[in-house]
Amino acid sequence: MWSATLIATDVVSFDVQILSPQISQATGIQDLSTVPGGLFDTAYGSPGYTVSAVKITLRVWDLKTHQTRQVTVIQDM
Repeated sequence: MWSATLIATDVVSFDVQILSPQISQATGIQDLSTVPGGLFDTAYGSPGYTVSAVKITLRVWDLKTHQTRQVTVIQDM
């Protein structure tokens, strides 16, 4: 059975990008990119590329101030 825990309300957007040497070599662009196929789950086997870094951007609506707040986390793997 699958369950989820609510950690943020009023989420406007949620973006995940990765840095992968194999993807960068294939595209010729050394930068963060979206996950190929939009899914990264090792339960389905090896995706065929390694992940060197992950960038997560979360934007939420702040009802009190009527503004959008954003936080970006970049983690070296």
